[in-house]
Amino acid sequence: MNILTIVYFVAWLSVFVHYVRKHNNIKAYGTIVLSYVIYSFLSIIDYSTHAEKYDNITFFPFVYLFVLLIIALIPIKKYDDSGNLRLQRINPMVLYIVFSLFLISTLVVLPSAINRIQHAWETILASDDGASELYTEMHLRDSINANRNAGIWGFFNIVRYLLFEICVFCFFYYLTFPKRNKILIALLLGSFFFDIIIYF
Repeated sequence: MNILTIVYFVAWLSVFVHYVRKHNNIKAYGTIVLSYVIYSFLSIIDYSTHAEKYDNITFFPFVYLFVLLIIALIPIKKYDDSGNLRLQRINPMVLYIVFSLFLISTLVVLPSAINRIQHAWETILASDDGASELYTEMHLRDSINANRNAGIWGFFNIVRYLLFEICVFCFFYYLTFPKRNKILIALLLGSFFFDIIIYF
């Protein structure tokens, strides 16, 4: 068992225990630190069962990772300490602009995506190794970053990719509005479902 993984686990456990004792509450910061405690504990188990894969573990990468994660958690700690639990409302016009860009991008890439889905099913059903061939093909396509060289379609695909997670988050925020556009909700849900089908 590598002593470094144990030291890393003890370091995160110490941070978590110190925070809970000081604040007498877990909050967002404590929850994230607790997840790091769990991950570091699982790393001990993983190392003990697959030690042959980790023959070059050194001290500095652990220190580097620990320090950077602590720095990344500073804004969350400040937020917890401020006690400001009010939800700052976003201007609805900003949401509508983001949703519009996302939906327009979806409409532009829709025909090509449907063709890709049809091609994928044909490849999968054509032979026993169809799924493996499709995976290799998609991996190669991603590795050459095809969207950058695909003209207007590639541009909208990039825009849609960048806005997807933002739109999912904003969608749930939009559902808290007292007045909601059901057509917009249906279009967004359809776009999200379409992404699930593409990734599948």
